[in-house]
Amino acid sequence: MAKGKVIVFGGNDGVGKRTQTQLFVERLNKSGRISPAKAIFYTFPDYDSFWGGLVSRYLGRGEALDEVIAGDPLQASMLYELDRRVVAVNSMIPELKKGNWVVCDRYVESNLAHQTVKFKNKKEQEHFIKVLTYLQHEYFELPKPDLVLILTLPAAVRAEQTEKRRREFMAKSGGKTHAQVAERDRHEQDLAYMESVNSYYPKLARRFNWPIVDCSKNGEQLSREEISDKVWRIVSKKYHFA
Repeated sequence: MAKGKVIVFGGNDGVGKRTQTQLFVERLNKSGRISPAKAIFYTFPDYDSFWGGLVSRYLGRGEALDEVIAGDPLQASMLYELDRRVVAVNSMIPELKKGNWVVCDRYVESNLAHQTVKFKNKKEQEHFIKVLTYLQHEYFELPKPDLVLILTLPAAVRAEQTEKRRREFMAKSGGKTHAQVAERDRHEQDLAYMESVNSYYPKLARRFNWPIVDCSKNGEQLSREEISDKVWRIVSKKYHFA
């Protein structure tokens, strides 16, 4: 059986990456296009793991990490990459060898966007990208993505969707905070930083030739079904699904 593919859903905060990843996995498996192989859903970081727990602390949830780590893009990046390394070795790589497709809600592209923008000098940014991609795929041996889809939304729509998710969770939980949704982490608290990250994704997409999926029309977010159809058309064209 041929080696499986790594498909990644990345892009703007509040755009619905997790939902689209799950919809794609379900649709691909139901379609039978890769049968007898199957598509498997992954999401990063894994906050329940050792390294994912450190990522959570880096983001300001629970006991804080040393600010030296938080202030150094390379040190901060290593927490995420080590989290992915554990999942890759224990699960992703074995599944790919079986011919299964690994479909990720965020992956290496997220670190590239979030940490690279911390460098204001373009030369420093380029150097950091080269160093980080080397560490990701050569040193930590993380599987290289076969396709990265960058989902985008206008800034106003992104903010509205993020706040909507927060309110919905707070309502369901009786007002209790949720470490991943209700509380804003160190990144989300800095709106200027988040806007820099969100606007940097299209630049990364052009640099690495990743397709951009515009999830809006006339200033309004498309339905999840409409976005899913857009995604399916891109993947179908790339992999020649009939």
